[in-house]
Amino acid sequence: MVAGVFGIASVIGPLVGGGLTDHAGWRWVFYVNIPIGAAVLAVLARTFPSMRRAGVRPRIDFAGAALIAAGAALLVLGASLEGTNGWGYPPVAISLVGGVALLVVALLHERRTPEAVLPPELFRSSIFSVATAVTFLMGAVMFGAITYIPLFLQYVVGVHATGSGLTMLPLMAGLVVASIAGGQVISRTGRYRIQAVAGMAAVATGILLTTLLDARSTQAQVTPAMVILGLGLGLSMPVFNVVSQNAVPQRLMSSATSAVQFSRQIGATLGLAVMGSYFNARLTAHGGTAAHITHEQLRLAYSGAIHDVFLVALLGGALTLVISAFLREIPLRTANHPEEVREAAAVAVA
Repeated sequence: MVAGVFGIASVIGPLVGGGLTDHAGWRWVFYVNIPIGAAVLAVLARTFPSMRRAGVRPRIDFAGAALIAAGAALLVLGASLEGTNGWGYPPVAISLVGGVALLVVALLHERRTPEAVLPPELFRSSIFSVATAVTFLMGAVMFGAITYIPLFLQYVVGVHATGSGLTMLPLMAGLVVASIAGGQVISRTGRYRIQAVAGMAAVATGILLTTLLDARSTQAQVTPAMVILGLGLGLSMPVFNVVSQNAVPQRLMSSATSAVQFSRQIGATLGLAVMGSYFNARLTAHGGTAAHITHEQLRLAYSGAIHDVFLVALLGGALTLVISAFLREIPLRTANHPEEVREAAAVAVA
């Protein structure tokens, strides 16, 4: 359910953003998040349960969280700066080296911290390691497709921003249907490996279809790629949350869940930065930044550059499919841990 909601929101976002860009201006894409964020904080403050264990004072790993967040932010900043300024720009190397250094320090810190935000023992499970790697790559591939397909429709096919967002509706439909059906299959059968591999195969197939788009393509020709991509994401996204929780000890379930979600987010952010850098380089190579360029030349340049980005996304999708094939299958938990039952009862009484 969580993965399905995340996927739906990821598709609705570009749709709403396109409408705001067309009718209110691009700044409203950012302004609209202020009331939404405030509403979410208010709901969490009022409804989110507090599950404190009697006689236990948890030690929050603020240092580990800060190191990981800062390291990831510097890597994304470095990739973004390279796309607009090139490798010769000093802050690019400074950001990338600084990000790697902070992440190394974070890993060393986590090994010595009793209640680490990212416990190293999570990675002793090959299932968790595979799930995290696939989720990271899937985040990059998913958001790359969601970003550059509307861009292709706007600059190559010629539709408005709102229209390009509406084109994502087939992807959302496929994602919703497959997510609900896939969740039911896992719940009823307890099997997940075939579903994970099939989902990633569908994702790779959908991206493969996007690489066949060119300057002569129409809006209708994008739809099959969107439907197949949505079906693949819907089948696979719920799997890796479930199996990562199932593969680790009960006391590490919350850490495993947050780690998988973080890997998806950082994969999406870093993937977009890398793809954006590559897109800018390819747009220049195709002549899209030349002076006195005609509209038709610009359209062809965008078509070539976006096609090259789709090829990179295809490599990511193929790699994700190969890694998912190494996912081991073990029986899923069928009952709550006694500690969970006690904590739920305590919350209900409170």
